[in-house]
Amino acid sequence: MKYLIHTRFIFVFSAVILIIISCSDMISRYRLAAPGARLETRGTEFYVAFPANAMDLPNDPHEISLLISGDYDTTGEVTVPGLSLTRAFSFSARGAARVTFDWTVCVASSDAVEDLGVRVTASRPVTVCGLNHEHYSSDTFLALPVQSCGGEYYVLSYRSYFGTPYPGSRFTVVCLADDTAVTVTPTVSVGTRTAGVPFSITMDRGQTYGLVDLGSDGDMTGTHIVSDKPVAVFSGDGITQVPAGTVAGDHLIEQLIPVAAWDICFRLVPFMGRTADVVRILAASDGTNVSWNGSQVATLDAGQFYEGLLTANAVVTADRPVLVAQYAQGGTTVGTTGNNGDPLMLFVPGERQFRTQYSFCTPTSDLPGNYVNLIVPAGAVSGMRLDGAPVSASLFTPIDADYLGAQLSVAEGIHVISGPVNFGLIMYGFGSYDSYGNAGG
Repeated sequence: MKYLIHTRFIFVFSAVILIIISCSDMISRYRLAAPGARLETRGTEFYVAFPANAMDLPNDPHEISLLISGDYDTTGEVTVPGLSLTRAFSFSARGAARVTFDWTVCVASSDAVEDLGVRVTASRPVTVCGLNHEHYSSDTFLALPVQSCGGEYYVLSYRSYFGTPYPGSRFTVVCLADDTAVTVTPTVSVGTRTAGVPFSITMDRGQTYGLVDLGSDGDMTGTHIVSDKPVAVFSGDGITQVPAGTVAGDHLIEQLIPVAAWDICFRLVPFMGRTADVVRILAASDGTNVSWNGSQVATLDAGQFYEGLLTANAVVTADRPVLVAQYAQGGTTVGTTGNNGDPLMLFVPGERQFRTQYSFCTPTSDLPGNYVNLIVPAGAVSGMRLDGAPVSASLFTPIDADYLGAQLSVAEGIHVISGPVNFGLIMYGFGSYDSYGNAGG
């Protein structure tokens, strides 16, 4: 009898230990950094998705790819189990690899669960950017590794202006673990899903769920997404105008930052060669006070946003965490010529995203005007290097008393930008009625 009790105790004790180890592994794998700590954008495992570009059709020319870069000799693999697709990649230190797909990888449906999640694994930490490029309609996104994904998001997108048959404002959820419950409260009614009414779905690892506004004027911005396990979420638009009435539209796409990693201070530098950019500031808490260059411009409740125009270096602050997006307007709206570009969307990095070095590569030769904006502490300007060469101090202009900003033109190819202290970077580019942009990682 004593032996039986002893055996049962050992069995139960062992089971508890296994559960604790399993839970600890899950927590360590997906735990976000403590408030105020860096949002890590490099990692060895990612799950991403490619919401459909309006032009993602079998007979259209396109380039859908992942641009993977890093500081070390690296090998890795990209898999899409739902398409039985596996691609290996490798590159040398401070190099990059490009992994391409055809249009079948894109999430084109609305209100449906599919097996279109794209998994990236690497032997050393890497930065991953996605590119969905069509002639006259492109954008890029910065991917977040699984350890930086979370369980609560608010969608930041843009208003749709084209309507059927072009897919509009949308979001796409990518599941990181089996049996994940996701609850969505949409801001736009789509099919049987009613604006303001929560609904839930259950997903397994690698599955995707997308919801797309199929009308002509919907905006998914403010849609609330909550999950019982961390997920990755992407937002944007199949094709839209920024602002309404622009001669041409463009694809918008970014991976959302989880609410737990939002920030309260953002320093903005306009896009090169543009007279004004659109900026949206999104709140996650009721009563969020937002200021622009020290003057209060809005008090927002959860899911609400303020929209303004960026014409010069600026500082956005809030008394509670917010998410900030910067949009390029349609080229004809801002009076550009030549490679005048079109709309793009990127999330402006707050200080917790800053780092001392960025490795990146320009996405495609079809977008010949490539640029980076730098947000650098005033005392560090003399130590900034682009591919080993000093960055001229004459390029920097004040943002506030503590930071300077610069716009740099960069050649097509792979680049490394470094500094003596943490600084911010966004990368972007323009072509003929086309554009791309994302934060550096």
